[in-house]
Amino acid sequence: MTNSNQLDPGSSTPQPPIGYPVSSLKFWLMSILTFNLYTLYWSYKNFRALKVPSDSKIAAAIWSLFFPLSFFSMMEGLEKKAAEFDKPIRTHKWAIAWIYFILITSTKILNNIAEKVENETILLIAFAALSCQLLSLFVISIIQRKTVRLNRELIPQPQIVSRFGAEDFGMIILVVGVFIKFGILI
Repeated sequence: MTNSNQLDPGSSTPQPPIGYPVSSLKFWLMSILTFNLYTLYWSYKNFRALKVPSDSKIAAAIWSLFFPLSFFSMMEGLEKKAAEFDKPIRTHKWAIAWIYFILITSTKILNNIAEKVENETILLIAFAALSCQLLSLFVISIIQRKTVRLNRELIPQPQIVSRFGAEDFGMIILVVGVFIKFGILI
């Protein structure tokens, strides 16, 4: 089935992608415009595709909800899947998982502090929280890019999700609408 570096290009059936490869543009735009809720969807799709912890939709949903704690397992699943195709990759999973966890935790702590502060330091705290959030997105994007690169190397015509469909725009409108309705954006 494999020939050193690529899946069988002569196969008539298209090879399923490894993980959930999505273009960097779509990943960043959707994550920012949905206030990082897209990363939950992205992690769910990756857990399902990598069969981490199992093939269950429920398990993938639960692991996605606790993504800061389960990110390590997703990277481990990606490494195992790549090794199955004789294309071992190194994700530096310990460092990336810890950095991501610390950044997400820092964001939550700074948001809680910002709710209690009533003077001009709130802008500094809010900027620090936003910076931590964007840095955490950058950390996740390292694995997102590795997934895309792995698919491009192994699959002759990889199916990388890059188009914005009606459901993407619907998700953005829904999230922004809910945030405006509850006064979170204003």
